[in-house]
Amino acid sequence: MGDAVGNRSRTVATVIAGLLVLVAAAAAVNGAWPAAGLLLAIAVGAAVLRLGRDPMSRTPQLAEGEGVLLPARPARPVVLVTWLLLGLLLSVSGVALALDQLVSAGAPDRAEVTGAVLAGGVALLLGMVVLGATWSGVRHRSTPRQGLLLRPDALVLRTQAKPVVLPWESITRVRPHWSRQRARGVTVAVRSWLSIEVAPPLARGESTALSAFAGTGTVPTVDIEAVAVPPGAVLELCRSYLEHPERRDELATSQGLRRLAEACERHREREGVR
Repeated sequence: MGDAVGNRSRTVATVIAGLLVLVAAAAAVNGAWPAAGLLLAIAVGAAVLRLGRDPMSRTPQLAEGEGVLLPARPARPVVLVTWLLLGLLLSVSGVALALDQLVSAGAPDRAEVTGAVLAGGVALLLGMVVLGATWSGVRHRSTPRQGLLLRPDALVLRTQAKPVVLPWESITRVRPHWSRQRARGVTVAVRSWLSIEVAPPLARGESTALSAFAGTGTVPTVDIEAVAVPPGAVLELCRSYLEHPERRDELATSQGLRRLAEACERHREREGVR
């Protein structure tokens, strides 16, 4: 599930990067060097998206005194560095684009100045957004014990600043699903999710930040591709402890890790991965 979706998203990123390079080349031929530079910078960022998250940086572990942690996969260092440079380039280019038009010689054309300022402002805003995302990625890499924590008494979603604690007794179903993002009728991304339905439902503001993005309302939802464990194994493990309460105490022991390893092995056999 996760690998197929990841491959599809990386293909879309490659296509977008290629189209942006062509448009940047056309802009350069027409002498629009600032626009060409911005488009090329965005193309580089889209191409780096193909690298995705770091699959080998963290492994499942037994969080002492808590339970089994299925860690979240942080972004690769090269992705963070590239996004940092992209954010700086967009910010600096946006300011330079506006200033170049404002201080150009001759009588300024109001329409051209307005257009340049607006374009520069958009580029600056995009740059700040990218820099913010980069900082978030850096903090994520340096923060330990992020991911899904399976405790004997609850399933804890440590995928955001404020963890969401879901007692096993309140969970009614764990289900995988996906959503398709479209732009003008064209699929630009497909995301895989894992939602944990609870009773009574959570109030607004108590669920995960991705719930609204995934279209699940107040149902706690996580990005299954962000977990450094095969999606099938995550689903099997969560459902196993939901359906067999007598097994939950082993989550505080190494037996929980052994059961996870067995689930991962079964997943690899089903997927034909050695």
